[in-house]
Amino acid sequence: MKKLLYLLLLIPLGFLTSCNNDDDMPNVDVTVHFGDVAVKDGHIYAVQGDTLAVEGVTIKGNEGKNAAIDDIYYIWDGARVLWTPVSPFTCVINTSLVNPGEHSLALRMSILQVDKTLAFSVLEFPITVVEDADKLPADATLGAYEVTVNCSANPQ
Repeated sequence: MKKLLYLLLLIPLGFLTSCNNDDDMPNVDVTVHFGDVAVKDGHIYAVQGDTLAVEGVTIKGNEGKNAAIDDIYYIWDGARVLWTPVSPFTCVINTSLVNPGEHSLALRMSILQVDKTLAFSVLEFPITVVEDADKLPADATLGAYEVTVNCSANPQ
């Protein structure tokens, strides 16, 4: 009974802990380098039977502070397909067995920045898989594509 009383006395201390300040969160730019995709109006297209490749992910710390990515989980339509802790964090998805239509590719990563709190970020990209290259939108050609996203507690 005494132990229970001591535990009850500790509960109020939990309310005195502080939360992270937004200034303690990383402020970084993450660039995802895609290969062999077509892009039209910011939407990414892949051809069924080809490979959808993330050729690398890079990070640049803002506010003059260095930053790094610790690891990345690649998630295709809600299912984890790859975990990589090694830079350049490449991922290749074979689209041979993927049905044509709308899909989602998400990258969940651990972000470290000097003098900042460890943070986790999820970047999600809608991907449309088409049956063949003839079904790509007009003026969309296959090639390399980069997307840069600012990850911070207060997006700019």
